[in-house]
Amino acid sequence: MHTVDWARRVVRSALQQTAVALLCLGGLAGEVAAQAPTVTGVTLNSPSISGKGGPQAQYFWATEIIRVSVTFSASVDVTGTPQLDLLVGTDTVQANYHSGTGSSTLVFQYLVHGDDRDDDGLSIAADALKLNGGSIRAVSGGAAASLDLGTHAITNSTNHKVEARRGITEVRLGNPANGDTFQNGETIFATLVFGRHISWTGRLWSAETKLRVTIGDNVRLMDYISGHPGTNWRFRYTVQPSDVDTDGLSIVDSAFVGGTITNYASRYVGRHGIVNSPNHKVDGRLGPPAVLSLALNAPAVGDTYERGETIEATVTFNKAVAVDATGGTPQLALEVGTDTLQASYASGTGTASLVFSYVVQSGNTDANGISIAADALDVNGGTIRTSGGTDNALLGLGTHAVANSTNHKVAGGTFTVAAADSVWISSTPSSSDTYGRTEALEVTVRFARAVAVDVTGGTPQVALTIGTQTRQAPYVSSASKSDSLVFRYTVVAADADSIDGISIGASALALNGGTINDARPGGTAATLTLSAITNDANHKVNGNLGPPGVIGLVLNTPEVSDTYELGETIAVTVVYNRAVDVVVTGGTPTLALGIGSATRQASYASGTGTDSLVFEYVVQSGDADADGISIAASALSLNGGTMQLSGGTWAAELTLGTHVVTNSQNHQVTGVFTASAVDSVGF
Repeated sequence: MHTVDWARRVVRSALQQTAVALLCLGGLAGEVAAQAPTVTGVTLNSPSISGKGGPQAQYFWATEIIRVSVTFSASVDVTGTPQLDLLVGTDTVQANYHSGTGSSTLVFQYLVHGDDRDDDGLSIAADALKLNGGSIRAVSGGAAASLDLGTHAITNSTNHKVEARRGITEVRLGNPANGDTFQNGETIFATLVFGRHISWTGRLWSAETKLRVTIGDNVRLMDYISGHPGTNWRFRYTVQPSDVDTDGLSIVDSAFVGGTITNYASRYVGRHGIVNSPNHKVDGRLGPPAVLSLALNAPAVGDTYERGETIEATVTFNKAVAVDATGGTPQLALEVGTDTLQASYASGTGTASLVFSYVVQSGNTDANGISIAADALDVNGGTIRTSGGTDNALLGLGTHAVANSTNHKVAGGTFTVAAADSVWISSTPSSSDTYGRTEALEVTVRFARAVAVDVTGGTPQVALTIGTQTRQAPYVSSASKSDSLVFRYTVVAADADSIDGISIGASALALNGGTINDARPGGTAATLTLSAITNDANHKVNGNLGPPGVIGLVLNTPEVSDTYELGETIAVTVVYNRAVDVVVTGGTPTLALGIGSATRQASYASGTGTDSLVFEYVVQSGDADADGISIAASALSLNGGTMQLSGGTWAAELTLGTHVVTNSQNHQVTGVFTASAVDSVGF
């Protein structure tokens, strides 16, 4: 019995010891699984060797990036932007997390700039790694990583020194002459201060080196003046009329352009840049007037001015100017071939644009194109000043000078007669492809060069074939000395060409007593032959379209002979091209009759819903007209009533047009009553 109990106690004790051991092993495994990733290495990238030799290869220079790789014992996930403190000389700067989440190596970066300098070499302390509000945790298990660099800290790495002062350490701007704003023509000076004396030759500077300055929405280039070799380099820019920056100019990163400033000196101003300097605004509209642009008119034909043609050069200033030619007429010198010709001021005083003109002579020739030098503008004894002011305009054309403009050649030995080279119907029908009554139909005739029209003896016209009828479209307008003339015809009710469309014959253009001559001085008569248009289907005509219009007017016949007597009714029928509804609720339409020296009103009597409206007047005592009744074009009046297209909304036209009546001998009036008498008896 005792032996069995002892055996049982032995087995129970062994089982208990095994359970304890298993529990201990499980706890140890849990601790291993939850262990935080630790730093196992820290490495620095090497400085760029481009442009460096010997010991200089150990230095990071301005704009170079220092990359630090921190390796952990396990893969980690990163949130936010952890930072790594770098000791650069006596300053601590932060390298921001850049990449590596999900792996075991994280990369931190820092851009060398400004006054960064460390001749002993970079240092990274054991406690340099900071979360900065972010996190670094194990990918597996999520345990927070240890931030201690431990033995991987770096002290004065001699292969990783820093020298940023070869770059720009300060940007200085000269001040405006007046207040805080540079004006037109004023020079802006900028000085770039480098961290140390730059004395190398050949690779640092060239005349093409420029400095970018942002003025408003535009980037301008400042020219190099002086400073090489040395620490202070000076640049300048002259304000142009179009320069405006009310916030203040800016000089920021990537300021340099052109030249060969690379490696040895930074192209970047970094934190020393200037952004919208309130004390350095720009307004090129201030100050004396200055040239904004120069434009030449186009030759009448192609790219060449011919004999007698006018060359016009328009000089536009940034503000209105006044020209005084009392002491002399301002001029603009044109380089035509080997000759210098003077284009005289012609017009524009009181505006911003002045026009200078020159008429090409027989000996003028320039196959390369006109040139206009920057100093071509000359007041020639006159003045060009601010309109309403006393500031003399700046005469320099600057970048607006012209050199051999191939679109503006000169051939004074050539004289081409102006000829009509095209004709087209330039108006558009209001209803698809068809003009209705009262619509204006316009025809444009273009000549090979500008022509001048004289209507003193008559008005030129273009014959239009509308259906079987020929209608005349008289000349109505053109710009002075234009190459395009406009002719207009108004559709009437009787016009009909709704199937084929309008035609214009080759000989349709006629002078009709007027003249169309070449616009050049002494210009000859233009050639009038047109390129014919046959049945233009896009320009048809239907005079029945549109509002109702008058197509006729009929007077009833007097009862006796040709004279209406006292008490007799004068009935006038106004005939429309479409049925008309008359409403007399607000008043009765009337038709004015000229009877002698008096005007009598014939009132609407009948005809609503038809195309014929009847107006009546009963002759009164005293009415007399031995010459015959007259009815003017404007005789028809609504008098408060309405007359409109039957079943529609178009108001009827009231003008009688060509259907007026003037002293109708068959319709005289006498206010005398003649008694009826037996004039014959028959059996």
